[in-house]
Amino acid sequence: MARPHQYTIIDTVQELGGKERSTIGVDRMYAIKNGEHWVMNQIKDLFMGHRKYHRMVYANRTSAQTQCDKLNDRYNCIEYRVVRIVEDY
Repeated sequence: MARPHQYTIIDTVQELGGKERSTIGVDRMYAIKNGEHWVMNQIKDLFMGHRKYHRMVYANRTSAQTQCDKLNDRYNCIEYRVVRIVEDY
């Protein structure tokens, strides 16, 4: 579900065909961790060998928690958790 009120438009450019392309930003991000590992989903086609990856990073805690609950249910565990990403350089 799109949540446009959570995003800030950074830059916009008009493209051909009546489309516009924008970069958007949020002031906080949430991700899913398992132990010390950041979690990504991998879907692998066993016949063709193709892989698709999904980085599990979200703009709000509700979406991240929903996906985290799905992972815990799928793998029958409680080891996946939602973490707010903090910029630390």
